[in-house]
Amino acid sequence: LSPLIELFRAVSPGLTIKWDSREHILLTPPGAKRSWVWIRTKESTGLILNLVCHAGRPNLAMLDGCCRSAEFVSERSDGSEVLRIEFATVTQVRSESLKRFLADQLARFMAVS
Repeated sequence: LSPLIELFRAVSPGLTIKWDSREHILLTPPGAKRSWVWIRTKESTGLILNLVCHAGRPNLAMLDGCCRSAEFVSERSDGSEVLRIEFATVTQVRSESLKRFLADQLARFMAVS
């Protein structure tokens, strides 16, 4: 969990971390009105990240080798989608490709937030 939090802090300095639940952590970038990411902390299969994606579906091929799986799981009333990414190893979390992907998604999220 710590390497993932460090990654998000590198992508979004000043990120607000809300950990008032035993099951998930909410991450909100500075200036955003709502959370961009929530991390499920109580999954036995691995660490699961849910990411709000705006402005078109990202290319999931960018995540090849960076995670165990990645899939869109729902659409929201505001037109955004939720991308669920599951990690199995710390090496996956420390990937530069993942960092670039998250930085791109953060820019898209902030453009409409």
